[in-house]
Amino acid sequence: MDTKMNVDDIKIGGMSCASCAKAVERAVKKLDSSVQASVNMATEKLSISYDKEKVKNEDIEKAIEKAEFSVIKEVENKEVVTELEYNKKINIDINKISQVIIILLDNAIKYTKPGDTITI
Repeated sequence: MDTKMNVDDIKIGGMSCASCAKAVERAVKKLDSSVQASVNMATEKLSISYDKEKVKNEDIEKAIEKAEFSVIKEVENKEVVTELEYNKKINIDINKISQVIIILLDNAIKYTKPGDTITI
């Protein structure tokens, strides 16, 4: 029978050294012999593969917390837009910036005494 392995990347908080990374790996590997785990210190992420019939996400989180580290929930909020929508948004932003510059220059001219210099 072929076992389906679940693969996750989990952001970990509280790690400051290689020993911390090893402690996280040891903690989750104790859950089941199917667990394979590796921590990347640069990204502060645990890459873990496991048999989801034997290990649940809650078990992994509890093991990490028992080892005195924290699981950081990452929320993916990626807006999908077409190129046309993106270009419209950029143009709106540029127009807003242009309006602010015009207002600033207009005020600088209004409140400058004759002979004064306006520096931009």
